[in-house]
Amino acid sequence: MALSKGFSIQTGLQVEPDSQSALLPTLLVVDDEQEITASLADQFRRIYHVVTANSADEALAVMKRQVVSVILSDQRMPGKTGSELLVEACLIDSDSVRILMTGYADIEAVIQAVNQGKIYSYLTKPWLSNEMEVVIAKAVEHNFLLRDNRRLVEELLQSNAVLEVRVKERTIELEQRALELEEANRKISKLVYLDPLTGVANRRSLDETLAREVERGARLGLPLTVAMLDVDHFKTVNDTFGHAMGDKVLQSIAQAVSSQARPYDLVARYGGEEFLIMMPGATLHDGGVAAERFRAAIEELSIEDFPRRVTASFGVATHMPGHSSNSLFERADTALYRAKQGGRNCVEMDNSK
Repeated sequence: MALSKGFSIQTGLQVEPDSQSALLPTLLVVDDEQEITASLADQFRRIYHVVTANSADEALAVMKRQVVSVILSDQRMPGKTGSELLVEACLIDSDSVRILMTGYADIEAVIQAVNQGKIYSYLTKPWLSNEMEVVIAKAVEHNFLLRDNRRLVEELLQSNAVLEVRVKERTIELEQRALELEEANRKISKLVYLDPLTGVANRRSLDETLAREVERGARLGLPLTVAMLDVDHFKTVNDTFGHAMGDKVLQSIAQAVSSQARPYDLVARYGGEEFLIMMPGATLHDGGVAAERFRAAIEELSIEDFPRRVTASFGVATHMPGHSSNSLFERADTALYRAKQGGRNCVEMDNSK
């Protein structure tokens, strides 16, 4: 007789408990009549590893010690009945396939075993040998499928767990790369809009901000004032102390002016040794006061390894309605020229009408 997938009948094979029995599916036969267990053991020992028990408690002890493929139990036994045994066997190993042997009068026990013990099949006494072999062969195959499915599910769960870890690691990696990209973009943006030497806004940032502030001022009715400064005698600084010291002076001036500006003012390098401070909402008078504050801060600078005092001249102008935004810088530059002509280290106001 051919068995289910994964097993084959080896006629005449004598299975020893400590050798080849581990290679065969285990059939547990439970009956209080030893003649029945001996007969069934003799019938199936060439096909399965047969273990016998004469009571429910003895059978349960077997199931706790080893894996049982199929448990074949009689219904009427002293102590626990077969249906009660199969209910407890299901709790120990739900994959063990459970078969109940019963008489026609025990139909209630069969119903109980089906509902609670989840039996795979039942045989009525007396049974036919061929019928018994077919039922057990199918039960063994069913057990094989149950355990194989469970193995596949466990492997799938393990694979999913590994995949989740890898996805998490990849997500963290991508998030880190996103942060690095964001930081790189921030640095690029900084390079695009900041003067690399002094760290204040560059001419591009100044022009874009001017357009926005002129539009905002016109819309809200707010003034816009700028102060343009030029470092006094800066050429002699480079000629006497070198360009490295000249760069250091420009950096110190940028820091001094930035520290005195309001948070929403824009300090920009206009070109060479010229800087411009844009002051939204400030009147011409306010701009003059602020420029004087900037001038004093520069005059008080103490620059390491530079023995001379640094000063700067300022020109202040306010945007006029109806005038172009470019004229604002021109008028501030004109006022700055007068400060230079008037002796330097001073503030001149735009006198345009």
